[in-house]
Amino acid sequence: MDVAILGLGLFGKELALELSEQGADVLAVDIDRKKLEEIKEKVTGVAVADVTDRDALSELEIQKFPIVVVCLGGHFEASILAVTALKKADIKRIIVRVSTEVQAEVMVTLGADDVVLPEKSTAHRIVHTIISPNLKETAVLSDGLALSEIKVPKTMVGKSLAELDLRKKHGITFAAQKAAGKVNPYIDAGKPLEEDEIYLVVGSNEALSKLFGQ
Repeated sequence: MDVAILGLGLFGKELALELSEQGADVLAVDIDRKKLEEIKEKVTGVAVADVTDRDALSELEIQKFPIVVVCLGGHFEASILAVTALKKADIKRIIVRVSTEVQAEVMVTLGADDVVLPEKSTAHRIVHTIISPNLKETAVLSDGLALSEIKVPKTMVGKSLAELDLRKKHGITFAAQKAAGKVNPYIDAGKPLEEDEIYLVVGSNEALSKLFGQ
């Protein structure tokens, strides 16, 4: 998975390093060459560039990256310019680090797909959503066991839980369905699963990552 990180403050740096550790191909971009020197051996590539400059982003072939994360910290105006340039480059998924709820609303209006308030979302959590998009939220229940909110992957669409038999094969239990902000614990095991349905499931971290991590 190719990911570009624009801005290497504390949050951007942590995100770039953890994504790289998870196997993603990461391009780290910053105007400050010293920041790039610190991580150049740990990511796929680095580039010195003004990320608010459309021509500079074009030279980086930013349009080839399906996911771009804007981590410009308190430089809100720069973030606006960067997101505007990325939208014109038709980036599939734009994630933006913001400082306030008001900034988050502005970024969504501009077309950002996801916004990150660091006090609410750690770099580790953002890595989780990038590497495993079908695993929306995860809570650790005990050693090796977790409760996760998942989106039905394409490989399971059209198949029923009875047919999949995930509890027997992988030790995974579908505990409830989530729709319109409500949780319904009554699941029809014979009903075919539909695309974009959300469920709460329980299983080992390993099994959850294997089945829903892609």
